[in-house]
Amino acid sequence: MEDITMRKIFQYIMLAVVTIVMASCTSDIEETTATTGKSNVQLVVGEFPAFGDSQTRAIGTPDPGKTSWAEGDELLLEMTSKTLGTKYATFKYNGSSWELASGELSYKEDEVPTFPHVYYAPNYKWEAGKLVLKEGKVAGTDEYIEGKANITPNGQAITVEFSKATRNYSRLRIATMPNKPITVTIDRYTPAGSSDMKWDQNYALTSDEKGNAYLYGTFGKSAEVTVKYGRAPLATHKFSQATVNAKSYVLDATVISANSAEEIKSAIEQEIANSKTAIRLNLASDAGANEFKTIREAFKNVKDATIDLTLIGCKEIPADGLKELNALKSIFCLM
Repeated sequence: MEDITMRKIFQYIMLAVVTIVMASCTSDIEETTATTGKSNVQLVVGEFPAFGDSQTRAIGTPDPGKTSWAEGDELLLEMTSKTLGTKYATFKYNGSSWELASGELSYKEDEVPTFPHVYYAPNYKWEAGKLVLKEGKVAGTDEYIEGKANITPNGQAITVEFSKATRNYSRLRIATMPNKPITVTIDRYTPAGSSDMKWDQNYALTSDEKGNAYLYGTFGKSAEVTVKYGRAPLATHKFSQATVNAKSYVLDATVISANSAEEIKSAIEQEIANSKTAIRLNLASDAGANEFKTIREAFKNVKDATIDLTLIGCKEIPADGLKELNALKSIFCLM
């Protein structure tokens, strides 16, 4: 009799396989449960906390970046049980539900565990109870969001909520050419997930199909960001004030891609109409006399020494290609 009683007292709920359910945009919850031990335990994950992007209209369509959970996303949970101590687990989203990928969550059937931390931090993993960078990952290149997790009073569900997620960093969206490698140099920068300010940080990034590359962290007062494509300078910006937590910023490193004289003329005229003085052209490799004649004509009525022009892609510049281009303040050619 004593043996049976002891076994009953120390029955544990072992969350070896758990289904985490998404909350839809209307906050409805699809009821899906998984039996574990003697209880049905349901984990419910709220919507992904999208980053607002109100600062981007100056360079075109605003792009908020990630707005919902996607296949392969991971959540890192820490749970404390008075009996079993602290446990760590990683859950991965398979496109419709979340599954335990590594670690373990366990607690006594008659106790209420607590969840000190739950993170969405794609660059990190649990190691000996600490978050450490995954191999090949660099701090500051992805989110580091902390949410909240609680168990319901009846012990039947664990809820993970990001509606009041903590973002003690800002985001910089670099708008440039789609699917291209860029290098970014920053000083006075504290990457998301770190408390150490970096005075000379270099990043090798690749823009996505929309032409966006992202950095997450705090840019200090007078922090300077320089973006290059190969050796071609695309943008430089110095922050007059430190960035604000949870706010999104955008850096214009866009490049005009033009394949014909008509496209070149129209694009340059539009840039001038938008009061831009740094103009970057990605020309076809066989651009020749006709295209350069169009460039000269497009700048003909522009005030002298006001334009910083960057040319990318063309194999060679005709002898008189940039002749009498008085509007130019500087020119950089990357062939």
